[in-house]
Amino acid sequence: MPDLIQEMLLIAKGIFVKADKAVDLLVKEGEKASHGLSPREAIENRLVEEGIKIVRSGIKAADNAGKRVENAIVEIVGNILDKFEVVREERADVIEKLTLDTRRMVEELKDRIEALEK
Repeated sequence: MPDLIQEMLLIAKGIFVKADKAVDLLVKEGEKASHGLSPREAIENRLVEEGIKIVRSGIKAADNAGKRVENAIVEIVGNILDKFEVVREERADVIEKLTLDTRRMVEELKDRIEALEK
């Protein structure tokens, strides 16, 4: 499930990057065409520039919202895992090592008891 969420966030980020590049392209095209324009064309360009600013702020807001959603999901999933006492990978490695050490010690004690009983 975390992999799916991460993939969705990466896809969304890719869309934002492409939209940002498209906005940059529109800005460059607008700058090229802004010289020698009629008042109407200048107003239209100004409106496009304002629209671009709005789109950029929307992209930033969506990116921030995506980060907040990701953090919230990570926190919720972590709480659920803690509630159900699911062992995380880091803890599983420690538990596995302790279990192996304990088994080794039990085997050594069995050998010592057998030696003492003889």
